[in-house]
Amino acid sequence: MRFSTILIAATGAVAASLPARTVENVANELACVARGDMACAGLVGKRSADEIANELACVARGDMACSGLVSKRGSDSVANELACVARGDMACAGLVSKKRATENAVNELACVARGDMACAGLVGKRSPEEINELACAARGDMACAGAVAKKRSTAEVANELACVARGDMACSGLVA
Repeated sequence: MRFSTILIAATGAVAASLPARTVENVANELACVARGDMACAGLVGKRSADEIANELACVARGDMACSGLVSKRGSDSVANELACVARGDMACAGLVSKKRATENAVNELACVARGDMACAGLVGKRSPEEINELACAARGDMACAGAVAKKRSTAEVANELACVARGDMACSGLVA
């Protein structure tokens, strides 16, 4: 009963923060996600059958960046959806708009979804210091050599490492 109350309160809070969507649509989408039914009524209404089938296939494999899912959408929408999926919030909006670059956000979230913090595209666009930080985070060693000393500021580093440790790649310091 308490979980239901929290879910209803969370649904209302999310719905109130999304002016472009109706409360009914948001509530329906969150209910669908809570059940694990990604094809239920409100979620499907705005998408074609091909897009739905393709997305469900991608989700089933755990590959949120698979070709059909990305190719039929704009980079901004893909980055936003991947960030939302990482949090389990399929109805969130505008989460990644402040990210460094949309392509980096898409790539990073795809890598994180696979649990591969050093996957090719993610490492290719980063400096050796940043690669070292990801290797440290993957090992769970938040203070390993070079991870903190060469970064922007201690507060930003601490915040980003805390986000990575929690698996929340879209938390405030990382996205801002």
